[in-house]
Amino acid sequence: MIVNVFFYLPFFVCLFWLILFFLEFRRADSAKRFLTFFLLVCTVLYFSHAVYFSRDTYLFSFLESIYAFCMLAVYPLYFLYICK
Repeated sequence: MIVNVFFYLPFFVCLFWLILFFLEFRRADSAKRFLTFFLLVCTVLYFSHAVYFSRDTYLFSFLESIYAFCMLAVYPLYFLYICK
């Protein structure tokens, strides 16, 4: 059971920062808005990681296509954020 907590830690960190940035979304500049979008994709990615490593195959079968999209989108989004 304690191992499952470690699987979800990156998800909760990204979710925490996503909530903080989302609360300031209207006042933020374009780079912070883009970072909010990046954190949304990272949150979904880390949730998919946690589901996979928890060996919940039924739930992961639904998340697999979303996982593939997020995995391929994270690095270009990070590059675009640095360019901003």
